[in-house]
Amino acid sequence: MPGLGSPDRKYPPVQFGIDGDEASAIFKDYEAVGKKLVEWAQQDNAPETIDELRLAFKDLLTIPDVFKSLRVVQGNDRTEGDYEFLLRLPPKGQVTESEQIVTASVGDDVYPLPPLYTDYEPGGRDEDQNVITQLRFFYARVADYTMRGCR
Repeated sequence: MPGLGSPDRKYPPVQFGIDGDEASAIFKDYEAVGKKLVEWAQQDNAPETIDELRLAFKDLLTIPDVFKSLRVVQGNDRTEGDYEFLLRLPPKGQVTESEQIVTASVGDDVYPLPPLYTDYEPGGRDEDQNVITQLRFFYARVADYTMRGCR
């Protein structure tokens, strides 16, 4: 099985965004990405092409060239009591490959969490010593679970 940074990898890894994996997206600002995603969700003005997405995130998130198209899907919550649950499953090959990678490294006892979960705790301070509020953490979480979501 090819390593995480190998050009022979067929699928982007579940660890989407981990530094050192050139096939992976790299977050430069979780909070700003999250704010943009919340704006798109609230205003129904999301990008329509992968190039528009890359442009919108150009200083915030690097999206690897392996992604050639974009499809935006948003659940429907307009009718109270008749909510739509949107279940998006990952591609079979991607999740299988990533599961094999994680299984093979069980002895290492290290699962590479993004820095959001290790360095960005509410009540703490960011690299500029600004307080990380619950709202800032919310935006960062939206970025993480949206952009790392099933591919």
